[in-house]
Amino acid sequence: MTTLSLSMIVKNEEQTIERVLACARTFCDEMVVVDTGSTDRTVEIAQQMGAKVYHFAWVEDFSAARNYSLDCCTGDWVLWLDADDMISEACQQRFREIKEQTLNDKLDAVCMPYYYCFDAQGNCSYTNIRERMFRRAAGLRWHHPIHEVVYVSSDKTLPLNDVWIEHRPLPDRDALHSGRNMRILEKSIENGDEHPRMIYLYARELKNTNQIEKAVLYYQKYLSLNPYGSRTRSEIYDVLMGMAWSYKKLGRIEESKDCLFKAINADSRRAEAYNELGFICYEKEDWEMAIPYFRTGANARKPLNEDLIADEHYTWLPNEYMSLCYAFMKDYRTALEIAIKCLPHHPMKENLIKNMHWFIDNI
Repeated sequence: MTTLSLSMIVKNEEQTIERVLACARTFCDEMVVVDTGSTDRTVEIAQQMGAKVYHFAWVEDFSAARNYSLDCCTGDWVLWLDADDMISEACQQRFREIKEQTLNDKLDAVCMPYYYCFDAQGNCSYTNIRERMFRRAAGLRWHHPIHEVVYVSSDKTLPLNDVWIEHRPLPDRDALHSGRNMRILEKSIENGDEHPRMIYLYARELKNTNQIEKAVLYYQKYLSLNPYGSRTRSEIYDVLMGMAWSYKKLGRIEESKDCLFKAINADSRRAEAYNELGFICYEKEDWEMAIPYFRTGANARKPLNEDLIADEHYTWLPNEYMSLCYAFMKDYRTALEIAIKCLPHHPMKENLIKNMHWFIDNI
């Protein structure tokens, strides 16, 4: 029978660790928690929940800590989680089925969606595909000091879409990590790390901390280090979208549009670039030019097994803005028909319904 170990690294997670361990112990045969310097009740709670607790001196390197946790595991397969993750009851049952029916020696890893952000209505707003389970005998290791990954051959990786992990941090918890993340990235870059992933992550962090011009330089460096085809399609797409956003923020609209067209060329299935082109026209009040972009975005279907997906672009967002374009053109009937499509997923239904009443009043 296949055995499954849980691998976690933690620090000061007393408010959420019991929740995630309660989920994991319903299908894991062993729970390994590596503490990197907690000063609260994290260790005590983990032990009470039945986890094996080990200690690792923090060296500002997540891969080092995760690899130590991996080395402490004894199961045939290893599942990794963070302390602020959770797993629904339905997915817990699915993990039990995967352990019993799916894991085998022909696979090295299983990847699945990571529901990373949620809107006020509880709808997932950002999806990441992550390598989630590894066969321990395959000898896989974590790489990079921050936003660490395990590199696995695609022909030995099983993608699953009917099971997922939810990232459910406490309010403002992720924001507290921004300074730490930047510190680790800057140290890596200063030490000469030119791995494309680290350049990409540094550019993204610069953008997120509003260092826009510097972000553009590192996005450009990423593309020069990493021509098309040598990294994942979703990462290249995200780089081009990040560049487009940065150029727009700097008022360099034509360069922003150029990046968006390059993003479409990199992956024409994705909705985000079409919608962002629609926004550029919308902000210029060029409703007729905006509508075809939003319509293309609205017709796009969320790609399976693709990383870095902003879910709103595949649900309500393009339809809402297309609806507004028709309203500004005084075609209120079409505006209403399109607005109705937004209702199932819209995070602010009251505002949407107000717009719909406005459309009705003007028909």
